[in-house]
Amino acid sequence: MAPKTDETRDMDRPDYLFVYGTLRRGTAIPAQHALERLSTFSGTGTFRGVLYDLGPYPGACRSRNPKACVRGDLYRVHDPDRLFSFLDAYEGRLFRRERVTVRSATGARVRAWIYLYRGPLRGEAIIEGGDYLAHLARC
Repeated sequence: MAPKTDETRDMDRPDYLFVYGTLRRGTAIPAQHALERLSTFSGTGTFRGVLYDLGPYPGACRSRNPKACVRGDLYRVHDPDRLFSFLDAYEGRLFRRERVTVRSATGARVRAWIYLYRGPLRGEAIIEGGDYLAHLARC
């Protein structure tokens, strides 16, 4: 039997999704309700990135800075085909679904899907601390 590669190990694990913006727990938008139906909340976590305030929603981008941190919620996905078909349409062309490493609140590293912003950045403010919910509470 051939040794497992990172890719085959990822296929053996359940799908996880990391959300950092309007899909976080406690929001009352319909898309968050769909996420709750098709997955299970696994806890909070962080992703190495920068979070931008894009007006009605945030956008996260990768960062090489080890201190850069985006905070969010980690979900174990039960029905990836249905959920990702829905979320791909919800997120639209300005976001691309990619796999990243997320550090869970327990310290475990989890490979998870995330929607990263790929649109233009023209002076948008960085959300300090990388926490969209805390940012909303301040506004």
